[in-house]
Amino acid sequence: MLFILLIGTATGIRAQTGKRELPDSIRSVNLKEVVIQGQTQYTFPTKSMIIPSAKQKSASQNAVDLLRQVNMPQLKINPVDNAITTPVGAEVTLFINYIPASAEEMEGLRTEDVKRIEYLDFPTDPRFMNKEHVVNIVVQTYEYGGYTKATVNESFLVGLSSQVSAYSKFSYKKMTYDLYFSANNVNNHHEGNSTQGTFRLQDNEGVPLTIIRDEKLVSAHYKQNYYPVTFRAAYSTDKMQILNTVGFKFTEEPANNASGSLTYTPSHDTGYSYNKDNSSRSYLGSWQGNYYFVFPRKYSLNIEPEFNYTHNNFHSSFSSSNPGSSPILNKASENAYAFSTTGTAQKQFADHHSVITMVRFGINVNRVHYPGQASSTENFHHEYAGGCIGYNFTNEKINGFIYGGGIWEGNAINNVRINRVFPFTYLQARYAPNSKNSLSCYFMYDTNSPRASDKNPKKLQENELMYFSGNPRLKNAPHMTFNLSYTWMPTNALSTLLYAQHFDMSDRWVTAYFPTENNRKMLRTYINSGNFYQTQVGLSLTCKLFDDNLQLSATPAQMFYHSTGYYKYTHNPFIFDTSATYYLNSFFFQAYYEMQKRFISTDDSGTFRKVPDFYQLVAGWHNSNWNVKLTLANMFRNNWNAGSNKLKSPSYDQLITLYGHNFHQRINLSVTYTIGYGKKIKQGNEVGAQEGVGSAILK
Repeated sequence: MLFILLIGTATGIRAQTGKRELPDSIRSVNLKEVVIQGQTQYTFPTKSMIIPSAKQKSASQNAVDLLRQVNMPQLKINPVDNAITTPVGAEVTLFINYIPASAEEMEGLRTEDVKRIEYLDFPTDPRFMNKEHVVNIVVQTYEYGGYTKATVNESFLVGLSSQVSAYSKFSYKKMTYDLYFSANNVNNHHEGNSTQGTFRLQDNEGVPLTIIRDEKLVSAHYKQNYYPVTFRAAYSTDKMQILNTVGFKFTEEPANNASGSLTYTPSHDTGYSYNKDNSSRSYLGSWQGNYYFVFPRKYSLNIEPEFNYTHNNFHSSFSSSNPGSSPILNKASENAYAFSTTGTAQKQFADHHSVITMVRFGINVNRVHYPGQASSTENFHHEYAGGCIGYNFTNEKINGFIYGGGIWEGNAINNVRINRVFPFTYLQARYAPNSKNSLSCYFMYDTNSPRASDKNPKKLQENELMYFSGNPRLKNAPHMTFNLSYTWMPTNALSTLLYAQHFDMSDRWVTAYFPTENNRKMLRTYINSGNFYQTQVGLSLTCKLFDDNLQLSATPAQMFYHSTGYYKYTHNPFIFDTSATYYLNSFFFQAYYEMQKRFISTDDSGTFRKVPDFYQLVAGWHNSNWNVKLTLANMFRNNWNAGSNKLKSPSYDQLITLYGHNFHQRINLSVTYTIGYGKKIKQGNEVGAQEGVGSAILK
């Protein structure tokens, strides 16, 4: 924010004795204008904060756009799917006015209402539910009235890819009502992959036999329809906040087909073809509560109950012209229920000390029915309960936080039960000598749990050589994280984050391949094996020039991967992205480039993933109601290659070439229109599509 102080000129005093000026007369002096610039970015012992400028808010169509415009060094935003993470890839939980926000809520936000953006690591406020990394967007609120915002988003050159959504907020005194609905449709002919698999099996006499199965994509058709509707009512006072959210979502993929050529080496036969057909449909109903209370003597309590019901239907088929293979058909229907409650309480002592306690319990139930000749029903019950206690010390320069606890987890698969208890602990220390410098470190020990589908014991067939199954005895994987970072914001024109992080997961689960069916076929399953290490050192830099009209950013980083056990490797890639944004009155222009990435995901640490480089140019225009944005992405790339996944194991090697529209040349037009009404003084935030229950269907 700029504050302009005008200093007037001193007037000359002239003697009135003729035209001669007296020697002691004071001459008229003109002083230059003095501009005082207020600070717009801060770092404190508990958080970092940025106040967006008017031009940044006006240029943004939604909250993700605004986060991209302000370019906080603690955040990284994927240009393809708008996923928001820390620079090291850790999940960031989004809040609007201290209330969890979905991606659809971020889309519906009126950016002109944003007052500030806060980033917090391991916040102690009970409303943040003990999340590890948090972005809290603080917005203006309404006493009455509100606004309605409509968005139309269409992509060209990639087939049908359209979205139409509307969000409306209405407030009256202590009540606020939010309604969101959207229609999303995709229809293209370029989604799929080509797979080359190397099978180390045996022939009929037990002699080792290596078969290279090459499946090349020739044609594909992918169609998706997605319709979410959500309503929320909120009651707010100075000491109380009560919210109830109900949502419904319908998602279907009526077409997910692929066909192409199929060859085998060694083989004297050629010219085989294959066809795949995958379709699915799901219905979600959900309810979520959020109840926050402030009590006398510095007590506060936040309770969040949640219930979800999801029904899934899944169908897949595979056939080939190989005379030795038969059509493969897999069908499944599922009913899934999930209920959970989280309670977080805080007691503050004096001005610098507080104690935080958290309890949580929940139950997930999945019932999956597989029809057909081998009809079966798989029942999954997952219950958990846990709690923790923590202590926080904060003064003007130092913030220290430590908490620890444990969680009990019970899994029953077809009446076979496994019970386990896992400890966890978080420690954080942050030193901020002033609002421009801060040094932070944290240590975390926790445990990751496999998905229900990873434990599904059902054995299904994928193609003529591959079967797949889950592992009901799969164990959880403990992991440790250590992070050290330094934030430097010497002026409004410069912000930097220098960081280093080490991640260590022990006995993690990986995809493994074993010969089956008398060593004539291959089985894909999951096992616990070895350790996975990931270290990253990097810099996030943003600078502003020419009265903040030009903004430049760069984020170089060096990665170090190492794995033991079933997969053994060392891999050290370099990653880099950069952007430039220029503001010109009601227009803005932006250029972005991200170099090709080679990385290994912790979800499946045996797969090397390669993603093409990505580049785009963006131009936007806005006035008080309209915001129009035109994006030209990858305009010199007319192929549909979207990267590759490569895997090498003792019994099976795989190279998957991915195809899709994400890295193909694309023109995107996005238009929003907002009608505002009311007076901004009370609390309110936005609501979006709700999430369902994790599926246990094998796919």
